[in-house]
Amino acid sequence: MRLMPTLPRPHPDQLSSLGALVLLAIGLVRVVALPTLPIEFSAAGLLIRLEFNSAFVLIMLAAALTVTGADWLTRSHPRPPSGWSRLESVIVPGLGTLAAGTILTRVEPGPALWLGLAAAGGALMAILLAEFVVLDPTDPRRAAASAGLTVLTLVLLTGVYFALFALGVRAVFSVPITFLTTFAVSWRLLRLHLPAAEPLLLSLAIAAAVTEVGWGLHYWPLAPAQPALLLGLLAYLAFQAAVAHRRGQLTTRRAGEYALVAAAGLAGIILLR
Repeated sequence: MRLMPTLPRPHPDQLSSLGALVLLAIGLVRVVALPTLPIEFSAAGLLIRLEFNSAFVLIMLAAALTVTGADWLTRSHPRPPSGWSRLESVIVPGLGTLAAGTILTRVEPGPALWLGLAAAGGALMAILLAEFVVLDPTDPRRAAASAGLTVLTLVLLTGVYFALFALGVRAVFSVPITFLTTFAVSWRLLRLHLPAAEPLLLSLAIAAAVTEVGWGLHYWPLAPAQPALLLGLLAYLAFQAAVAHRRGQLTTRRAGEYALVAAAGLAGIILLR
């Protein structure tokens, strides 16, 4: 009888410890009060004011813990990444913690907050597991993990857009944040699906297109969900088109399919109230 090979998996203690520490850091925002440090400076004729408070410090701490833990987790793999490739596995978990922490700190105490913490913890565990699996190109679970990681990452990116619009972040901050997060996510996903290609220019192009549209939407009187979903749809279509182009599969038929998806998505977003 032929035995199935044992597939590598992260140690449960590592996952549970990491998830508990991250959620604890986010939850401490409710009970820890640190002095607020306001900073003002002028740039290009604009007065820019920043406030470093408890929420900012603890969310950044949670993101740092996630990045460190994700690197620790991937280095326990039989085929660990090395050099600059180690950055690939920590981008999405780190951004996920930043987005989840920013949104959850604005949620009022109650059932919604507990549900949000549970959802954030579950999503973080799923992302870390997927990042662990995709390290090995020969792993039979890699295709499913790549698809799941792609979906979770695009949902996360849409959540970042939603947080920027819902919190009313000024354009001087939201524009560079949108560009950097879109570029980082695009680069990670393109490296995941096109490991032999150099995705720098494509990632820059996707980030520039999404940021330009987002800059324009910043001044429209829309509900936060509408521009966030629109930018998420644009990022998804741009990513799919980039992958199809690099694989030589961007045919007229496929372009038509993307156009139908764009039309259906746009119609749904416009009807959203």
